[in-house]
Amino acid sequence: MTLTGPGGTGKTRLALETAARHPGAGGACFADLSRVVDAATLDAALLGALGVREAGVLAAAGPGGGDAADRLAPALARRGELLLVLDNCEQIVAEAAALAERLLLACPQLRILATSREPLAVPGEHVRPLEPLPGPEALRLFAERAAAVRPGFDPRTQAPDDAAAVAEICRRLDGLPLAIELAAARLRLLTPRQIADRLDDRFRLLTGGSRTAQPRQQTLRAVVAWSWDLLPEAERTMLRRVSVFAGGWSLPAAEAVCGTGPETLDLLGALVDKSLVVAYQPDSVGEMRYRMLETVRAYAADQLAAADEQRERADVHLDHFLRLAETAEPLLRTADQLDWLALLAADHDNLNAALRHATATDTDRALDLLACLSSYWMLRGLRTEGRVPAQRLLAAIGGEVPPGREQQFALAVLAAISGGMDTPELIGYIETCRPVMDRLMFEHPLRFPFLVVLWAPFVGVPDDVSMVEQNRLADELLTDPWYRALLHFGLAFQHWFLHADAASAERELTQGLQGFEQEGDRWGMVMSLMELARARGRQGDRSGASVHTDRALELAAELDSPEDMAELLWSRSELSLQAGDLASAEADLRRAVALVEPFGVSDNLASARLGLAQVARRRGAFAQAEELCAQALASRLVGWSSGEGIQASVQLELARVDLAQSRAAAVRARLREVESILRGGRNLPTYGELATVLAELALLEGEADLAAELLGTASVLAPRPNPAPTNPAFTRGAARNPREAVAFVTDLVTADL
Repeated sequence: MTLTGPGGTGKTRLALETAARHPGAGGACFADLSRVVDAATLDAALLGALGVREAGVLAAAGPGGGDAADRLAPALARRGELLLVLDNCEQIVAEAAALAERLLLACPQLRILATSREPLAVPGEHVRPLEPLPGPEALRLFAERAAAVRPGFDPRTQAPDDAAAVAEICRRLDGLPLAIELAAARLRLLTPRQIADRLDDRFRLLTGGSRTAQPRQQTLRAVVAWSWDLLPEAERTMLRRVSVFAGGWSLPAAEAVCGTGPETLDLLGALVDKSLVVAYQPDSVGEMRYRMLETVRAYAADQLAAADEQRERADVHLDHFLRLAETAEPLLRTADQLDWLALLAADHDNLNAALRHATATDTDRALDLLACLSSYWMLRGLRTEGRVPAQRLLAAIGGEVPPGREQQFALAVLAAISGGMDTPELIGYIETCRPVMDRLMFEHPLRFPFLVVLWAPFVGVPDDVSMVEQNRLADELLTDPWYRALLHFGLAFQHWFLHADAASAERELTQGLQGFEQEGDRWGMVMSLMELARARGRQGDRSGASVHTDRALELAAELDSPEDMAELLWSRSELSLQAGDLASAEADLRRAVALVEPFGVSDNLASARLGLAQVARRRGAFAQAEELCAQALASRLVGWSSGEGIQASVQLELARVDLAQSRAAAVRARLREVESILRGGRNLPTYGELATVLAELALLEGEADLAAELLGTASVLAPRPNPAPTNPAFTRGAARNPREAVAFVTDLVTADL
């Protein structure tokens, strides 16, 4: 059997433990081959390990002495069931393999346990790769070694930051036992957080191993250098060049980036055999991929820099992944989108690394790459993934629109503000972008059509002039079914938010769904089904809404988009709230929060928390409702139209909390704030909610006729299928057109200002 694995994984230690427990009558013999350089010194090392004088063995072999196997076999045969441990075979793997094969044939009772960074490749060999330690075992090893240098240290009982730092150390050191031991030894001088913060310079940090260990085991650099020194030049070239990859790579990527020609596959295979590269098949499907332990990658990257190849390889790496992103972008709107999403997800780290390099060296290509990635980030629910790189890129280009790259610039701005507009620089970028987008919104079809999708929640629903223009475009874009579907989807919002026309909105959504189905775009289907579910819910059809939502959730799961799944869940919770099913609503809302909370600021997180506030209010937990409303406000996208809509809805919910506690003055203040948020906006349904809450306030103050008139007005702004009361005041309110209804509500809210 051969134990294989990279340096520092504990192969020697495991071999020693195995030898100590060997049950055979012949016992065990340990031969350290780390200083062996050829066949002659191999013979001498084995003779010394067996405790046999060379003269005696030569005599037993007869005149002429014979070769190594002939000379060693008699000594081994006399030991019977002997376990022979050949430790550190990698530098003489061919000689060790030949000798092992001969000895096993000559001594049937002999067992050999070898340790090497690559298999011996002899008949009958069982290869046991020794992987780095998994998380819990790595933490336990760190704790044991830490206690030896700092008595009483236990990560489980330390401050939370120390425990998190220990976990980070073990993770970033890939669970490599030697590296973990060297890191734990640094606790004599540093805290766990200080050690973790210095791991970017791990080779300088992780020194000072046991003085009794071999020199190559006393520092982390020496461990990797030992393997490097054993490589032929072609394999060294390959190893240093694959260090340009981040997170892993495919064979086609290596062939494109490494410049090693037709030998690429064989060179990769050699590095895999020598435990310097790991081959794996993600989720047991798709093509094989390759990766390095971070410690090996860091050493190889140093060698790439020393060879003055870093910039050249990074440029080629950028070329390859920009081509991949450009090829994938239009196909993300087709029935093949899942395959292309999987390809991009597999190289997520490489795409980000290419974007960083392009930002530093070629901002035009950086804009192109970021634009291509925008649709990938959106489809996967990674809405804020591009925020930091986009801000760096915009700073690099000075916030100016590069000629010929207006769409790319706009996508960079939207990525930069994806977590909110919280700095003067971001506000400046968006002001530069507005006139660009005012023109681009009607230049269809765009090269990057998802730009329209991403811009919409920032600016809100277009006005009537835009609606007429989009109707014209929908008729013209007969050759682009996806774009027609998107325009139908957008027109549905305009019918509902500008005209409270539920029937026309549902008709447009149905046409949009059909177009997205024709193209096989799951994202478009999810969005259309979600809005159709809301439309059915407004008509009191909870069953029909559930059918749409269930199908949409299945499609969102295929896209692996937590943002879309969260939006579907909080949207479904609204139907449960309407039906008085608080338990189902709460379950959906808590699941939605869990999906998007890790991403930080998010309108979907804000909406889910607002839904939980509604559940709390209905249960009479007013203080909890107010706290959840505060959390919702803190989670929304500041500066976005969508975030302003959430802000208005939160104030309406707080007004209902005040109403439940008969705080009329507080309700009025809330409603005035809602009106100020909506003023000049295009959001009839929220005006309808405002009218409804105002009606509840009128009832609280004993003004029944005014309350009825306000409810009639609300039915104009947000039509519902409920039977209309025969009250004349309600009829008077319901007779208004939407514009008159908004003016009536606004006058009442602002009357005492």
